[in-house]
Amino acid sequence: MAICPDHGHYTGTSCNKCVAIANSIQASDPKIVPKIEDADKYLLRSCENECLSAQVEMQALQAKFQSAQNALNRAGAAVFEKLGLSPQEWILDIKSMTFVKRATNENSSGNK
Repeated sequence: MAICPDHGHYTGTSCNKCVAIANSIQASDPKIVPKIEDADKYLLRSCENECLSAQVEMQALQAKFQSAQNALNRAGAAVFEKLGLSPQEWILDIKSMTFVKRATNENSSGNK
């Protein structure tokens, strides 16, 4: 995974624009080939590995969150069904663990 610092897009392993520029420079003067120092290579690889690890962790957390959210939705639906309530008429307030009657068009417009 790489992000081109000049163009700012995910590039896979290398940016096509940068590769084209580098190839044209090498073609015009093959002696100009910048070398990356070992310390810089290590730093770049370390940062790349940290990014990849964080991405994997983020994906795992997203899956865990989705699973927990689905479980909450199923549990809420079961409580509605158990009590014979309609989600169209009632809101389950998880924070206070109470049901709140939904406002209807008649109630919200002041007509009763």
